[in-house]
Amino acid sequence: MKPKRTAAFLLLLLLTLLPLYACTAESGTDSIKEENKNNMKGLKKARPEHVYRVSYLEGRPGEGEYISGISAVGDKIYVAAYFSKPKELDEEAAYDSGLSLYSLNLDGSDFKQLISFADSSTKNEDGSTLYRSAAKLTPCPDGSFWYFSQETLSGPSQDSYKSSGRLIHAMPDGAELNVIDTAELSQSPYFYISSMFPCPNGDLVLTTYDSVSVIDAEGALKYSIPTNGAYYYGLTITGSGEIVGIKSTYDMLSFTSSSILVRLNESSRAFEEIGALPVLNTQYLIGGEGSTVIINCGSSVYSYDIMSGKLSELINWINSDMNYNRLSNLTMLQDGNFIVAESSADYKSVTLALLSPKPESEIAEKYILTLASVYMDSNLQDALISFNRQNEEFRIQYLDYSVYNTFEDPAAGYTRLSNDIMAGQAADLFTLSGLPYGVFAAKGLLEDVAALMAPDRGFDKSLYLENIINAPAFRGKIYSVIPSFSLMTIAGKSENVGTGLSWTMEELQTLMQKYPEAAAFLYSSRSTILSYFNMMALSSYIDEEAGTCSFNTPSFYKVLEFIKGFPEEVDYGNTYTIGTGREYRDNKALLCAISLYGYSQIRDIIRLFGADISFVGFPVPEGLGTSIVPTLELAISSGSAFKAICWDFVRSFLSEDYQSSISYGFPVMKSVLDKMARAAINAAVSNVNPGGSAEEPVTQAQIDLVNKTLSSVSSVQRYNKEVFAIIEEEAGEYFDGAKTAEAAAEAIQGRVQDYLYGLSK
Repeated sequence: MKPKRTAAFLLLLLLTLLPLYACTAESGTDSIKEENKNNMKGLKKARPEHVYRVSYLEGRPGEGEYISGISAVGDKIYVAAYFSKPKELDEEAAYDSGLSLYSLNLDGSDFKQLISFADSSTKNEDGSTLYRSAAKLTPCPDGSFWYFSQETLSGPSQDSYKSSGRLIHAMPDGAELNVIDTAELSQSPYFYISSMFPCPNGDLVLTTYDSVSVIDAEGALKYSIPTNGAYYYGLTITGSGEIVGIKSTYDMLSFTSSSILVRLNESSRAFEEIGALPVLNTQYLIGGEGSTVIINCGSSVYSYDIMSGKLSELINWINSDMNYNRLSNLTMLQDGNFIVAESSADYKSVTLALLSPKPESEIAEKYILTLASVYMDSNLQDALISFNRQNEEFRIQYLDYSVYNTFEDPAAGYTRLSNDIMAGQAADLFTLSGLPYGVFAAKGLLEDVAALMAPDRGFDKSLYLENIINAPAFRGKIYSVIPSFSLMTIAGKSENVGTGLSWTMEELQTLMQKYPEAAAFLYSSRSTILSYFNMMALSSYIDEEAGTCSFNTPSFYKVLEFIKGFPEEVDYGNTYTIGTGREYRDNKALLCAISLYGYSQIRDIIRLFGADISFVGFPVPEGLGTSIVPTLELAISSGSAFKAICWDFVRSFLSEDYQSSISYGFPVMKSVLDKMARAAINAAVSNVNPGGSAEEPVTQAQIDLVNKTLSSVSSVQRYNKEVFAIIEEEAGEYFDGAKTAEAAAEAIQGRVQDYLYGLSK
């Protein structure tokens, strides 16, 4: 059951990891500030570490161009960039696209285009299309460059697809020095070069789907090493001349993957293992000085010595006020500094940034707060950076718990963060995704934000969806803030499920009896439906505040019986039709699980069913079976010495500026919700339905249905791996025939009750 448990965990996390943006808010009340001063007595200011100075260069590709590679050769920087620009051709929308190579000086001057390759396509008489494009522009130390001239044939059938081409060594004026037919490198009909880089001796190392090949300066193939099903990436060359990379493998039997560092033994022409990756989320490697490689792994950049095993942090992106989700193509210069490409917030343009260590004398001392999380999206990073730039006395540092994840335990970061919070070693702030909120609240580890809201003259609770603000309530207190959210629910035709917001297992059974040949959910396994229960209905059977549960009830027996009716594995057969909605319109499938994140979705859901719909959620004995899925949920540690500053930061996510910036999910500010609804009603028609006619805008009645659901929900989707594991194990005994539904429910009741009792100690 372990692979399913991991899959369910990742599914739940994906539903909670969505965008946000924030700006700092005005300060709180004087009383909170005075308490903050008392808590701070004896604390000292400090400087953040691993800070780099950022200097933006003037030379850069134009809007609509996306950097695919940066190389530093001598005193020149070379930039390869894809371009895709719209044009009008015979009144039909089309694009000019291709790949260009630019050069510039280290100070950003003399930016110029050296060569450009335009994509092209040709229609053949048999209905196939031949696409030609250039890829992997790779500058060499002598001023020449290699590139892959790719040809892809796409035909009316899948069997006719193939990709091939030529590997070309050329000069900036286009003169070709060497040409290699890719048939010499691979026999695969789907040839593609994933990476290539030049060596100081003139060799070229390139990685394909099935081999790693080395080509000499004259264009001759020296040797190829079969990958044997492994994936090699991040290949680079160290200052001492060793070719180092990452080897990744996937075990189809155990559903597990692993990655290790490897080096190329040129004598044996084989890769040898160096050891495990020092940081799991390594994105790519850069050759460093001596026997070191530079590891870019998201929130930080490290230097790793492959001989001694020493790992040293070089760059902390948040400490350097850079949003690392928008950075790419980090490249080390000869002087040890770096250059990196930084995309704009809308990803329409890119800027080159020169990075150098910032002298300690230029780094201001501030009181240091910490924010801990396993994942931080671009908008939360923007909020931290904005706060840190604007606040002269305080700075928030990011504690990245993803560094604790391993291939064996991809959730180790959540476990470590949870344990640190339980041990009283928490950060001042943390995000709650994937963490046991009820446990923390019961043990007094979280600050009551309601107590911070109440005296704050700048905060008016009535401006927001109060059911969402109050949703995290626990024993009369509110321990978190949810700035934006989506809903996890179940939709069905109103004529089948009624017009209410909830229903019971008895009502579901009646519906299934009405359509005995229909599927409740289309193409769903037992584990899928069990996940739906855990995500939408679990809170109806557990009262964390009281420390009780109620699984030994007829309602839960029916849940188990219902889930058992689904197959262990889904057989899609030959009738799998994605997106047509035919099964729903013909009542062959009756229900659909929905992640509701915007008003315009309801039009598409109604079109899917071909009738008016209702959001009824998972069947529950009472209340609603629809859950609130926070796109972000912030909490303040009860042990923080900076509660007022933490509240200033958290409250900024409830500002009108932030609420108006939400592009995915629903805001909690009612006035911004109204604007979003009006925008959906007034939106220009941009899609066409399967029949070919233009679809209608969202109607007010449809908006009212969504708003009714938004204003009624009160249960926050929580992930509790211990409870999930108990339910999965005992329900599995029933599904396998080893227990009755009643016996499995009694076992779940006893084990979960013992778990809840243990939490109260």
